[in-house]
Amino acid sequence: MGNPLIREKIDIETEITKLNVLKSSFLSQKYTMQTKASEIIPREIAQTEKHIEKLQSDLELSAAEKPETNEEGKKYFPVTVGNTVYTDKEEAGTALRQAVLKNGSIIEGKECAVGKYRGFEVSAFFDAFNKKFKICLNGDSKHYGELNMDQNVKASGNIIRMDNVIGNIQAELITEQKKLESLKVDLSEAKTLAEQAFPQESELIAKQKRLDEINILLMQQPGGRGQELYEALAEICPEIQYTDDLYCKYEAGKGIEPLSVERHGDIVFLAHTYEQNGDIMYDPAYEFKIDTQNRTAEIISYELSGMGVYQTFDKDSPERADAENSALDLTLKNIKEYGYERTVYRGGNEKEDMSRSIENLKPIAR
Repeated sequence: MGNPLIREKIDIETEITKLNVLKSSFLSQKYTMQTKASEIIPREIAQTEKHIEKLQSDLELSAAEKPETNEEGKKYFPVTVGNTVYTDKEEAGTALRQAVLKNGSIIEGKECAVGKYRGFEVSAFFDAFNKKFKICLNGDSKHYGELNMDQNVKASGNIIRMDNVIGNIQAELITEQKKLESLKVDLSEAKTLAEQAFPQESELIAKQKRLDEINILLMQQPGGRGQELYEALAEICPEIQYTDDLYCKYEAGKGIEPLSVERHGDIVFLAHTYEQNGDIMYDPAYEFKIDTQNRTAEIISYELSGMGVYQTFDKDSPERADAENSALDLTLKNIKEYGYERTVYRGGNEKEDMSRSIENLKPIAR
């Protein structure tokens, strides 16, 4: 029963909708890759390369400082705290602690210079969040470590901590070099993805072409758009073909407006509804005149309550044709995709062949 072209049209429209959703997602990802390839990753690469240059410079700075040898033949690096140069680690560590504790600005969280070590300017500050005193060795880049302010622990340990900070520069350099290589791989992949075409583009074009052909064929058939509208309405509520007095309500879950379908005589009313200030609002509503003998339908009015829109249509007006296109291509198609299930049916004046629709009493297919 029904026009096979209309069935094919509905199926193809559903497939085209799915393909367009896939294409939209694909294009969104493609635009993201284009942005990454042209802006984000190149910026990260430039920042990483600059950081690598600074780390290499700081390694050269630390390598240029040669240790001295004390009277016992042990090597050491001099430590400058304030204007005093210390050759003994314990004395240097003690002086460093005192310089930090006596500096009110450091206690308040400001970073202040306290001396020099192995070519680096040394500053300190109090990290209020972690409640720790921090040391910073300033070269082309900043290198941080913690200070141990416990008076029961040897002060020379803080000089060892600064040595460890300098020793970690090499490890940080290796990490940044690996990061740079990874970013270059990411850039290459992003460029490849940014240049790809939608893999199902040919399928989408072919289906759109077939849909255009079907539309032309339907327009050439007796009944034309009217028959197409009738078939679509009958698919939503099969009983409108067999009774001239009915009311149906369909629901699709929370967040989706319920759907009402009514037939009174040769008038079919289809509406999405919601309540506002105690009034029933239409979003939207269509009124059709149907001819069950010739299996055609035509739209006679349209209402969108929230925007104050209500319009009736002359039989041959261009506005009516536009409204029919909207009803069929948007509202009726969306009704299928929402997956409505019928929750209320009231009918009267059923004709003898009403039973032929019983097999169709099932949820509207997605």
